Amino acid sequence: MQLKGNVFLKIKRRSMNNMITPKEIEQKTMSPEKRKSAKNDYFAFYIGRPLTYVLTIPFLYTNISPNAVSYISFVPTIVGFVLLAMGKNELALFGGWFAFFLWSMLDGIDGNIARYKKQFSKMGDTLDAAAGYFAMALIFFGAGIAATNDAACLLKNLQQTHFLLYPIFAFLLFGSRRKLVLGFKEE
Repeated sequence: MQLKGNVFLKIKRRSMNNMITPKEIEQKTMSPEKRKSAKNDYFAFYIGRPLTYVLTIPFLYTNISPNAVSYISFVPTIVGFVLLAMGKNELALFGGWFAFFLWSMLDGIDGNIARYKKQFSKMGDTLDAAAGYFAMALIFFGAGIAATNDAACLLKNLQQTHFLLYPIFAFLLFGSRRKLVLGFKEE
């Protein structure tokens, strides 16, 4: 397939016998040291990471850089914050949490692309860290605003099970970042 004109992404062709697989991405991006430390977070290791391997495949067939994915990851972060801060119903709040989950997936995808293609730079490290700190700040700020906006509803519905979904989802989403958030040191 030949693309004409000034195209942002050029699709690379690969034969059916030479398809990129999630297992190949895992092998090229997960060192034994990284695997050992990643096993401490069950959700990230058994669900989040394998999902990012699958989601990384389409990006590897393009010439998109890891930095471009990091820039793109700012979008769901901002959307998630707006939905949490301004959401007036559970659908908007769930949309906000999902947007932050999407950011988390993009955060893994940019790292997978960088390690798979061996494209490393100081700018990439800085950009990835900035996107992470930005997301951390906005998710907690947005969750605080959401709790303030919905405080009466939360107090009234304290005995309902959906009240527990917000902290559980936050724990699952950011369990891999507990060292950063809670100050745990790596062993």
